[in-house]
Amino acid sequence: LNSKNRKKLLSPKTWTKQKDILDLAENLHQAIGEKEHSDFNIFQKEVKKKLKEWKLNPGAS
Repeated sequence: LNSKNRKKLLSPKTWTKQKDILDLAENLHQAIGEKEHSDFNIFQKEVKKKLKEWKLNPGAS
């Protein structure tokens, strides 16, 4: 690793952001469950519904 990448990897901000993403995924798992979706559009609607209900809008990054 070069110094720039090492600094980013060791940054608390990086780890906090990743932890927030993990927490959101766990909350979605609890809310939606483990049912299998054969139609991605239905799954996506369920996820968007929960995010709207929780007033969250996670970014793409």
